[in-house]
Amino acid sequence: MIERLRGKLGPLRRPVQSLDEVSTPEKRTALERFLPLAIVGDRQKVFDRLDALVAETAADELIVLTLIHDQDARHRSFEILAEHRAFALGG
Repeated sequence: MIERLRGKLGPLRRPVQSLDEVSTPEKRTALERFLPLAIVGDRQKVFDRLDALVAETAADELIVLTLIHDQDARHRSFEILAEHRAFALGG
């Protein structure tokens, strides 16, 4: 994820137990600024946070970034998002 924040594309790295294994203090600072914006959780928690985000920002468009190493899990994540009314065709 840290590489993505810095604009470096390529295959996602496998998950690690600790950010200390793969990052510098500067990269962790950048990540700490980003993480409060992350929406993570079960279907209902994600849907509730999406609703709150849209209400707070009056956004008429959302861009979703799903950084999941497992390709099947990433596809499932987007399938779940597609069930939310904000992402349904015709909005």
